[in-house]
Amino acid sequence: MIRFHDVHKRTACVQSCTAVKVKTGAFMTEKKALGTNLRKYMQQTRTRVIVGFLLLLFIIGDGLIFALYGREPFLMALLCTGLALAPAILVGIFLWGLEILTKRLRDE
Repeated sequence: MIRFHDVHKRTACVQSCTAVKVKTGAFMTEKKALGTNLRKYMQQTRTRVIVGFLLLLFIIGDGLIFALYGREPFLMALLCTGLALAPAILVGIFLWGLEILTKRLRDE
């Protein structure tokens, strides 16, 4: 004789197993999609690393200067870090422009 409680347990097990299969399938699809486009993943990772570095540099570095020494040294530190990063930013903009140009020429 099957009781209501036993049927409920079996139904819950089937539902949870199905949910696990669906979640696993979604994970595998996402993993496959990520694995097939490694250039996009590399570009996203590079962008995140650069943004993280800049945030650490300005928030932690210049923030500590502001906290320890005050406003005037903080402004000088902002000026110095901005001027130190200017060549790197200009080179990055130049390379980005070259990348866009080569993509357009390749498509034509």
